Amino acid sequence: MSLMQVIAEVRSLRNTCDNQARIMNDFLSSNRSNAELVRSELNGSSRGHDQRMLSSLKEAEDSLKKAMSALTRAKDALDRVQNI
Repeated sequence: MSLMQVIAEVRSLRNTCDNQARIMNDFLSSNRSNAELVRSELNGSSRGHDQRMLSSLKEAEDSLKKAMSALTRAKDALDRVQNI
Protein backbone atom coordinates (compact mmCIF):
# COMPACT_ATOMS: atom_id res chain seq x y z
CA MET A 1 0.00 0.00 0.00
CA SER A 2 1.44 3.34 -1.01
CA LEU A 3 1.58 6.42 1.17
CA MET A 4 -1.12 8.06 -0.95
CA GLN A 5 -3.40 5.06 -0.41
CA VAL A 6 -2.80 5.21 3.33
CA ILE A 7 -3.63 8.91 3.40
CA ALA A 8 -6.79 8.31 1.36
CA GLU A 9 -7.83 5.49 3.70
CA VAL A 10 -7.22 7.65 6.79
CA ARG A 11 -9.37 10.42 5.29
CA SER A 12 -12.09 7.91 4.45
CA LEU A 13 -12.03 6.53 7.98
CA ARG A 14 -12.15 10.06 9.42
CA ASN A 15 -15.22 10.83 7.28
CA THR A 16 -16.84 7.61 8.46
CA CYS A 17 -16.16 8.60 12.07
CA ASP A 18 -17.68 12.03 11.47
CA ASN A 19 -20.79 10.46 9.91
CA GLN A 20 -21.15 8.04 12.81
CA ALA A 21 -20.78 10.90 15.29
CA ARG A 22 -23.66 12.73 13.59
CA ILE A 23 -25.82 9.59 13.74
CA MET A 24 -25.00 9.10 17.42
CA ASN A 25 -25.80 12.73 18.24
CA ASP A 26 -29.15 12.39 16.46
CA PHE A 27 -29.90 9.21 18.39
CA LEU A 28 -28.90 10.85 21.68
CA SER A 29 -31.25 13.74 20.97
CA SER A 30 -34.07 11.36 20.07
CA ASN A 31 -33.41 9.29 23.18
CA ARG A 32 -33.66 12.39 25.36
CA SER A 33 -36.92 13.40 23.66
CA ASN A 34 -38.28 9.94 24.30
CA ALA A 35 -37.35 10.19 27.97
CA GLU A 36 -39.22 13.49 28.22
CA LEU A 37 -42.24 11.92 26.54
CA VAL A 38 -42.18 9.02 28.99
CA ARG A 39 -41.93 11.44 31.91
CA SER A 40 -44.88 13.51 30.72
CA GLU A 41 -47.15 10.73 29.50
CA LEU A 42 -46.46 7.88 31.94
CA ASN A 43 -45.58 9.81 35.08
CA GLY A 44 -46.63 7.76 38.08
CA SER A 45 -47.64 4.70 36.12
CA SER A 46 -49.40 2.30 38.46
CA ARG A 47 -47.22 -0.61 37.32
CA GLY A 48 -43.96 1.31 37.22
CA HIS A 49 -43.72 1.23 33.43
CA ASP A 50 -42.41 4.77 33.42
CA GLN A 51 -39.49 3.94 35.70
CA ARG A 52 -38.56 0.82 33.73
CA MET A 53 -38.69 2.72 30.45
CA LEU A 54 -36.67 5.60 31.87
CA SER A 55 -34.12 3.18 33.24
CA SER A 56 -33.76 1.54 29.82
CA LEU A 57 -33.45 4.90 28.10
CA LYS A 58 -30.78 5.93 30.62
CA GLU A 59 -28.84 2.72 29.96
CA ALA A 60 -29.05 3.40 26.22
CA GLU A 61 -27.77 6.94 26.76
CA ASP A 62 -24.89 5.73 28.93
CA SER A 63 -23.89 3.14 26.32
CA LEU A 64 -24.12 5.71 23.58
CA LYS A 65 -21.90 8.12 25.50
CA LYS A 66 -19.29 5.37 25.89
CA ALA A 67 -19.44 4.68 22.16
CA MET A 68 -19.14 8.39 21.41
CA SER A 69 -16.08 8.59 23.66
CA ALA A 70 -14.47 5.67 21.84
CA LEU A 71 -15.29 7.29 18.51
CA THR A 72 -13.66 10.52 19.64
CA ARG A 73 -10.52 8.61 20.59
CA ALA A 74 -10.52 6.94 17.17
CA LYS A 75 -10.86 10.32 15.44
CA ASP A 76 -8.00 11.71 17.52
CA ALA A 77 -5.81 8.74 16.56
CA LEU A 78 -6.66 9.23 12.90
CA ASP A 79 -5.79 12.92 13.20
CA ARG A 80 -2.41 12.00 14.66
CA VAL A 81 -1.75 9.58 11.78
CA GLN A 82 -2.80 12.17 9.23
CA ASN A 83 -0.46 14.77 10.77
CA ILE A 84 2.61 12.55 10.56
